[in-house]
Amino acid sequence: SRSPLLSGILLSSQTPTLTTPRTLAISAINVSGSAFVWTPSTSMNFTPTSYATAEGVTPVTFATSGGSTLLMSNFALPPTATNPRTGDPITSLYIGLFDAINNSNAAANSSVAKATTPILVDGSAISSSGVVCDGNGNVTITLNTAALTNVHITGGAPTPSPSPSPAPPAALPITTLTIQGQAAVNDVTADGLPSTLIVVDQVAASSLTTITLTQNNSRRFMLAVKRDSLGSNLPVQFTTSSATWRMLLEIENTNVQLTPTGSATINGGIRSDSNLTLPSGTLNLILESDPKYLDRLSSRAAWVENYIYTP
Repeated sequence: SRSPLLSGILLSSQTPTLTTPRTLAISAINVSGSAFVWTPSTSMNFTPTSYATAEGVTPVTFATSGGSTLLMSNFALPPTATNPRTGDPITSLYIGLFDAINNSNAAANSSVAKATTPILVDGSAISSSGVVCDGNGNVTITLNTAALTNVHITGGAPTPSPSPSPAPPAALPITTLTIQGQAAVNDVTADGLPSTLIVVDQVAASSLTTITLTQNNSRRFMLAVKRDSLGSNLPVQFTTSSATWRMLLEIENTNVQLTPTGSATINGGIRSDSNLTLPSGTLNLILESDPKYLDRLSSRAAWVENYIYTP
């Protein structure tokens, strides 16, 4: 098994985990590769090179970049699975549910477990290896930091220590995340740094309000974002015009609003079980041709096949 985002499927729209069934909206994304859609709907109007869906699903049509009609691929794709979930029947493995960021039933394969020896960010003021939290709800991660490993950001404010007395006030819940890239589109130093995983695992949907990507980025990394309830849209902002970001974006239970400045390119892909909307501008997805350790950090998809067992 391998991440679909590193296998040519640059946009993977999974079956919604919350309030299933739910119609998903995906807009104005140019996919220079394949897309896989588990629950197609007429609210999807992105532009892929090709697309497929699971067996037995009613397809929809998309337009090519030239405006002609793009039909679904007729290649027979078997059901695939990511991770099991508590209380789900075995059939849940076959319908594209996505529960890979923090799944107790497949803990070793969850993003939280893959983020080994992480820098833990719970809202307390810290400054460590390229990660800064000011204690007032704002976190900044500088990717061009050699000492930066993995980062695990949680949702609620930490509980203050009972000593010294009186106890210091609890830090504020994290509301903004800024990921600082590099000025150059192709930064040799960043390209040579190890792949890293940033996990945002939020208990409350109302905590994180904005993710900002500044400049460009050449360091391989994956950003995994999960909420326990949908809440309002989460803006992911590209501050630089025509920005290029080398990244995988995996999203659970979070409606994301992508906001490039003019246009932006993600060298990697997006895997999501929620809405992906683009109020303005253009977003392009292209294949990561040299993923290196991203293969181990990203979530995977395995083909599920039935075998006849004869005792």
